[in-house]
Amino acid sequence: MEHFRKLETDQLKKILVGQTSRHCLIALGGGALDLNAELINNTPKAKLVWLDVPFEMCFARISGDQHRPLVAMGKEKLTKLYLQRCINYQKADLILSTAQVESVKKLNQLIDLLK
Repeated sequence: MEHFRKLETDQLKKILVGQTSRHCLIALGGGALDLNAELINNTPKAKLVWLDVPFEMCFARISGDQHRPLVAMGKEKLTKLYLQRCINYQKADLILSTAQVESVKKLNQLIDLLK
């Protein structure tokens, strides 16, 4: 898991620090902010969008997936981890509920919401 997070962080730094006038959309998993919140928050052009999905929906999506090592922690520990991660995500530039996410059909709509 540590190796994965290091690779994720290295790639994120390349994109955010190396970015000039290019625009890009980067989709990150729930744990990306654990190590990279400061990097993302201190990159002037970066905008963080949180797709605020309730824990029960997240858990239903990942439970039984043997390729997700955190699932083995169990529901109680995952709930705590989810709540810890919410603290960073609540600082997002834009927070979209599940219903709002479903209403954004095109990238331009998302960009308009960030203005």
